[in-house]
Amino acid sequence: SPPLEADVMNVHYQKYYNGESAPVDYLPTNPIMLLTVGSEVTFQTHFAIPQNKQLKLWTGDFEKLIKDTDLTADSNLLDFINTWLKKALSEHGIGAKTAVGYGYFQ
Repeated sequence: SPPLEADVMNVHYQKYYNGESAPVDYLPTNPIMLLTVGSEVTFQTHFAIPQNKQLKLWTGDFEKLIKDTDLTADSNLLDFINTWLKKALSEHGIGAKTAVGYGYFQ
């Protein structure tokens, strides 16, 4: 089991978000306790592909997908998946609460 850490998300202006009040500082906060996976945990992701072909042999329009990456037409499908998986997890995150910093990978 990965190590879990306690965290608190403190919702401000709950009555405002419910349409009951203006967003004023004297409204009570609503702390929500939650468990998170420790930041030092290492994840492994596995995927399978039938053949590790070069991108230039792919029938799709890969030129748009390799723009702004280190990939070329001679890169293979495994490199393509690895690049985009890392990009998605580091730039967009995964799961809930990414807007407040959860779910991003390094």
